[in-house]
Order: sequence, then structure tokens, then C-alpha cells
Amino acid sequence: MKRGLKKVVALLSTVGVVCAMSIGVMAAGSPSLNNGSGTDANGNPVDVVISPIDTSDPTVSAAVEDLNDADTLESILGDAYTDGMTVVDVKDVTVPEGSEYPVTITFEYPGITADSNVVLLHWTGTEWEVIASVAGDGTITGTFSDLSPVAVVIAASSDVTVPGDGGTTGTGTASGSTSSDSTSGTTSPKTGVDNSMLMFAGMTAVIALAGVCVLKNREVAR
Repeated sequence: MKRGLKKVVALLSTVGVVCAMSIGVMAAGSPSLNNGSGTDANGNPVDVVISPIDTSDPTVSAAVEDLNDADTLESILGDAYTDGMTVVDVKDVTVPEGSEYPVTITFEYPGITADSNVVLLHWTGTEWEVIASVAGDGTITGTFSDLSPVAVVIAASSDVTVPGDGGTTGTGTASGSTSSDSTSGTTSPKTGVDNSMLMFAGMTAVIALAGVCVLKNREVAR
């Protein structure tokens, strides 16, 4: 009986560990333009503010939706376009008023490597313009003559993890779409933690602890 109870406690402890690991994976965030550093025309550092696009502006919303169309994206990118290119993120990017342009900004983007085929787009207010971009290890750098919404375009052949279609993530593919209904402008994988998973993990931990206490009490009684 004692040996059997020990096996049950061990099994429940293992289940609790597995659940905890699963929760950690679920909580991992998807790649996104969240941080960046910049310098102005004179090489002076400038603060870079990155925020969700203004979806209340119908012009901006329509411009972002246009990026979902492959033919439109190809016409925008021109010679920079390769088959399977997809927009994976759109954010509003600003620097302090009075900053001297052009401004060079290095964005942090997890998963990007120096070999990634990446292009930045900038919304001028009337059209998308291609920004000469340089990919690095976890970074994308571009020089802007003006700022407003910025889109990240990645080729399907790039070895980079990007937000996937239907709440998944994948490496080596640039799947996903922009949406004017989303505050981030991207389709992102599920990053929340399932409450039922948390409850189950907690219950298994309590049961395992109770089993340990029972074993100890029996040993003391003997």
C-alpha cells in the first residue's frame, strides 16, 4: 500500500511539472516590433515610441488591409518582392517632435537573423514606401525621412519564427496577416494562459503534497 501511494504521488508530481512547462510555452509572446533605438541626422540618439496603429483612421485601416493582398504587396515592393512574402507586423512608430531627419532606427525583432529576407514599409499618408532595410541577429534597421505606420515584410524562405495563421507559430515560413481590427495589426499566436490548465496544475500539486504528508504521518506513527 505504501509503495503504491508513493507511485501515485510521483505520478501526480510529474503531471504537475508537465502542466507547468505547458503553461510556460503558452505564455510565450509572439515576435513583434516592441522596442527600438534611433539616431537622428546628426548621429544624436532619439527616443523611439512604438505603439499600435490607429485603427479609427479609415485611411490607415484601408492601407493596412491592402497589405493582405499579394498582388498589391508585390506592386508596392517592386524588385524587392519575392514569392511568399508576407506582412507580419504593423506598428505606429514616432520620434520626438523636432528630431532631425533622416532618422535611423534599429528595431528589436526576435527570430530575425542576418540572412533573413526582410523589408520595411512606411506609410506616408498616401502610399506605402519601401525602406532600405538591414537584418541582423534579432534586429531590423532602416532609415526614415518621415515616420508614421511601419510594416515588417518577411519572405517565406527566411529562417525566422513569425506569427502564424490560426494561432500557430512556425519557423521558416512567413505566414500570417495584418488586420485593421487588431490593435497590433497582426495575427498572433495565443499567448494567454488557460485558466483550466492553471487549476489542474494547482490541484495536482495539492494532491501530491497531501500524499507526501500522509506518508510522513504514517512513518511517524510507526
